[in-house]
Amino acid sequence: LELLQALDLLMPWQHEKGTAAALPSAAPHQVFLVPALLPPKPPRSAGEPACAAEDDSIVIYLDFHGLLHRLLPTMFPRMLCTLSRTEAAAQILSVHSNYALFAFSSQGQARGDSARSLGGRRQVQKLLVSLQPCGGGELLRCCIRPRRVGAGADARVSERPSWRQTDRLLHAFRDALAAWMPHVGFRAGVRCPVCCHQPHSVDLHAILSDEMPLCPRSLEPLEELPLWLESWRAHLRPHSSLPPETLTVEATTSCEMGVPMATPQSGIHLEYLYASPLDACALDIRAEMEVLVSLPGLSELNIRTATTETLVEVCRSVRGITCGSSVGPQGG
Repeated sequence: LELLQALDLLMPWQHEKGTAAALPSAAPHQVFLVPALLPPKPPRSAGEPACAAEDDSIVIYLDFHGLLHRLLPTMFPRMLCTLSRTEAAAQILSVHSNYALFAFSSQGQARGDSARSLGGRRQVQKLLVSLQPCGGGELLRCCIRPRRVGAGADARVSERPSWRQTDRLLHAFRDALAAWMPHVGFRAGVRCPVCCHQPHSVDLHAILSDEMPLCPRSLEPLEELPLWLESWRAHLRPHSSLPPETLTVEATTSCEMGVPMATPQSGIHLEYLYASPLDACALDIRAEMEVLVSLPGLSELNIRTATTETLVEVCRSVRGITCGSSVGPQGG
């Protein structure tokens, strides 16, 4: 039995509804789950209500670097069991070979514990989280949506999920995966708002860290991000004042950001690429742009994030390159 558990062929399972009541108290039994025998999720019937609206939910995509098909279906019960131990108000609702659904507290573990200690006198607000493979089995779609409370005319929807709950859930996923597979990680992403005809995911860390996030395929600026993602960016970059699009300064006699631009003489095209990591002081792009737009003969100024694609593109088209870096507290 221990060998089967070590090989993830069996795992203790005490989360099935009615399991404790069905077993006689005089003869205690231990219930085990066989991940390889989990059935797939049945198709939704015609009378089953649809999920919450897209505006009320947060959808992220987890990339396990090509290992998702090897981790399933064992990963679902493994991670959910760990989450039920670390998250006080977590509740496993459904587990299949290709789908999992659970609820967790929107206030966090501390408030969930306090609500439980009060004997249920204060209802804990919960959110629903569904996990389902997508993209040909390469990505895991994680949808966080509000939970409907009550039934009939008294039914109401709990509060919408925010980036704080998303951040807490991602950290819980990483801890649960590290407890099972320490050498396996994942990368979180969101649906690219630019590429509608060829949908793909964009790295969440890049969107949060870059001053002007770009699509890695089309190199277009990522505009009209979801509200929860914009709030997350504003929290991490409170002093950032540039809009999330590439700024192009045309050769006119008007003023740009309060600084007059010189009349073009030689038609200089300047490409400004930068990188500002989260663990370093944010670059003052606005101050540098105010100096650049006053250069004589400047006809066009493009400001973009320095990525592998943008660097290759610029190196093929420019005549001269000037590089610079700021010295951090470690002298690097």
